[in-house]
Amino acid sequence: MSLFIISVDQHGSVRHFHCQCDSLEIALDIVSAISVLGSLVLCINLVDTNQWMQLPVEVFDGECFSGPLNQLEQEWQQILGEPGHTEAIESVPAGS
Repeated sequence: MSLFIISVDQHGSVRHFHCQCDSLEIALDIVSAISVLGSLVLCINLVDTNQWMQLPVEVFDGECFSGPLNQLEQEWQQILGEPGHTEAIESVPAGS
């Protein structure tokens, strides 16, 4: 996944960043780190498997995303692992 960021640093210089990220959590944490260092993030684009997505800059307030996202993933994996949930998911018609 590729992350493209345009920001303005504390001195008013426009900065263009590009990096490869192994996961969405890492990409989001990178943007948060840039924000917490005092730069104003103007534009964030994420490209993954030829799909481009512009992320809303207003959600990046310097807080890390990886912790809450990992916790959410663990919670839904636990729910999906409980008896009865697999059968319910399999019985939902395609396209629902």
